[in-house]
Amino acid sequence: MGDLVGVVRKQAPDDCFARTHVEAQLLVGANLADRWLPPNARFQFVPVVAHRRGIRRERLKALQRTSVTLREQKRRPKLIRCGSPLRQALA
Repeated sequence: MGDLVGVVRKQAPDDCFARTHVEAQLLVGANLADRWLPPNARFQFVPVVAHRRGIRRERLKALQRTSVTLREQKRRPKLIRCGSPLRQALA
């Protein structure tokens, strides 16, 4: 698969954890990765959202229904808790 490329953005408190806000962050991360990756790079795109405890269930379910695209790879984000190993989302 090659080198691991990650784009990480710390998430704000619950009041800023709106679906549209997180979708925008995922899109910015995908756009950055698109610029960084060589044109013919082979990779598996895995968008990840790390959240803290106390995020409302309906917000988490809405995030699970969203998707982000990077070079024709349309994916739903993997949700993990803050402090969890990143490999948990990549497994």
